[in-house]
Amino acid sequence: MIFSVTNLGPVEEVKMNFDGKTLVVGPNSSGKTMISTAFYFINFPISFSPLSTDNELSLEVEEGINEIEVSLKDLVSEKALKGVIGERIRTLFNAEPKDLITIGESKGFIENDLISVELNSDNHVGVTLKEDKRMKILVNFKRTEEVKF
Repeated sequence: MIFSVTNLGPVEEVKMNFDGKTLVVGPNSSGKTMISTAFYFINFPISFSPLSTDNELSLEVEEGINEIEVSLKDLVSEKALKGVIGERIRTLFNAEPKDLITIGESKGFIENDLISVELNSDNHVGVTLKEDKRMKILVNFKRTEEVKF
């Protein structure tokens, strides 16, 4: 898994490959905590709703368990994700997104294989889901009677 940080706090640019064990070392105030927090931020699950309302996703499934291959973009609304990402940044870093950008720079980035997050000096957070990643999900479809309220 590739992880990168650009213009975030004291970190100008870091690109790391996490195929094995990774150790981050450096002097005080060199960005170790910033890198660790950014790694946690970009790689751990985010719970939010709604799923994509931007695109219609049509699936043909049979009753029972179905394995379906979809891309992250099929499932997630980037618009809804931007708000959640902005709030998660404020919570984890205890700062506004613009305050995390390296002094003298107008943008900062946190990325992994699935997502790129752009922090802007106007406090705007941009989110780009990378389309090339597909995943398999299991859908358990059960036919039920219609319930009228």
